[in-house]
Amino acid sequence: MATLATTGHKEITRSLHLPEGLRRDGLAFFVLFFTVVLSACTAQAGSNIASLADAIQSHYDTMRSFKADFVQIYRSAFSNERESGVVYMKKPGKMRWEYTAPTQKLFITDGQKTYFYVPHDKQVTVGTWQVDSTATPLLFLLGQGNLRKDFDIGSSADAKLAGGDIVLLLTPKTEQAGFKEVLLEVREKSADVLRLSVIEHNGNRNDYVLRSFQQNTPVAEDKFQFKVPNGVEIITEDQ
Repeated sequence: MATLATTGHKEITRSLHLPEGLRRDGLAFFVLFFTVVLSACTAQAGSNIASLADAIQSHYDTMRSFKADFVQIYRSAFSNERESGVVYMKKPGKMRWEYTAPTQKLFITDGQKTYFYVPHDKQVTVGTWQVDSTATPLLFLLGQGNLRKDFDIGSSADAKLAGGDIVLLLTPKTEQAGFKEVLLEVREKSADVLRLSVIEHNGNRNDYVLRSFQQNTPVAEDKFQFKVPNGVEIITEDQ
């Protein structure tokens, strides 16, 4: 399994366009999308899918910040890995993923720089936050991108993993190297998006389940700042 100490920037920004270690060893896309949406209106078949997409778009466009517990499940032909923690997001473009189980890890971006810290390894990888909104589904949580402009949207028969009522299938209108399609699991009555899944071209997938969601909760700016601890090695993304 690759680590941040041995992979270059292109190698560690696949799938959600977050570092490989975030996706498999502890964090992930997440960026991406992890990219995506927080709430929606009641969905019906056919033309109502477009109305649902518009409601989702309107909701995250006006959202300022959120905090949520998350479970990330990475599945491939050779592994099935489950991790969990707490995520904070705040406009413009700020994220903090605190992985607490099974291994402690931290990914932070202040909208300009990224920091991926693994306490056990005593290493932090520092990079530049340069991610396209379409290529990074999780950025929809930060109000970047446009669902109907960037994706063809329909319903999906994918199994419901988070207690939702409907699963939407998002296929990018422009082919993306990091993923093939995105799934959104929605609870109709409460209009919440409970799960975002990023499907890679080889069939591997990242499922992000959001729980205890707190919309527009105050998030202090220092949540998106990182001070390198004493004795920790600093690795740059092009190193």
